[in-house]
Amino acid sequence: MHQNISYSNYTAAIGINLLRPINAVLYIGIYMLPVLVFQPNSGIRVPRILVLLALVMAGLLAISVPEGNLWCGPESDASCGPIKWLYDILSARSANLARAYNGIGASAGCAGLFLLIRAIWSDRAAIIETPGVVLALAFLAFFLVEQLFVGGNIPFYERYILQIAPMLGLALGSYRSFRVNRALIGSTPLILYGLFRLWRTF
Repeated sequence: MHQNISYSNYTAAIGINLLRPINAVLYIGIYMLPVLVFQPNSGIRVPRILVLLALVMAGLLAISVPEGNLWCGPESDASCGPIKWLYDILSARSANLARAYNGIGASAGCAGLFLLIRAIWSDRAAIIETPGVVLALAFLAFFLVEQLFVGGNIPFYERYILQIAPMLGLALGSYRSFRVNRALIGSTPLILYGLFRLWRTF
């Protein structure tokens, strides 16, 4: 970024990009939703005000973000995962389907983020006493802040979530009712699709 390198029609530079932190947060939320929704104390009952805020945010994202820029940039790329792949399929059929997908995806991201924050907050006493979890949360916070200063037009690729997956797991490790087997059940479709994309490239 410091050298302002350009490649494949993309430029990575130091600057301000308000969309990238939103991309990162939504991707984290979407990937955490199937992990957390099957947990024993997920308690899907959400206050109505939060549902309303999530719907408003989803609607604003669906109509305000340039087409294709919410999920991994305006062009298809092999580096993107199932979220962008499904967007490409729907957008090829209809612009209205793509907008609806933006809204649904943003709502899912908000829901997953809410469950993640609540899981961590519910076990905050244990978190304070666990240096590893504090490190993981600090790492995640830094990762999100970092995205704000990635200028140029380089997109936030879906694969970047792999960089912080260990820290998400470490942060959830303090969640006393967290069950790994339930998390794997929720994550199985994404894992299988990831393996399919990986081996198809060889």
